[in-house]
Amino acid sequence: MIDAVWIDREGVAHTIALPDPTDVMDASFIQGLAGLDESARSTLRTILEEAQADVFDADPALSTSSDERHVGAAPPIGILAGPVHDAADVAEAIRRVDAHWRLDAIMAIDDYLD
Repeated sequence: MIDAVWIDREGVAHTIALPDPTDVMDASFIQGLAGLDESARSTLRTILEEAQADVFDADPALSTSSDERHVGAAPPIGILAGPVHDAADVAEAIRRVDAHWRLDAIMAIDDYLD
């Protein structure tokens, strides 16, 4: 089980338990991720590290959504969607995720790769 993390406007991380990292992925995303070769996975790990640093470096005030929206919310199921063919596709999918859930997406992919 992993914990989903969303970051409020003050930069405080909150967690919601997720039973499986693939819960945040749709079927086509999982299929593409599973098909990545070792070179792409290595590149992806670097992308994940950079994306995680970006989340922590970002200004939480840039979020336009309300903190309260996530309090007691269901886990972010299926937020990584669509086919992926390479590490760049995965990076783009991460960028499309709402900032409050982006760290979850990164952590789920990292968990999946492990």
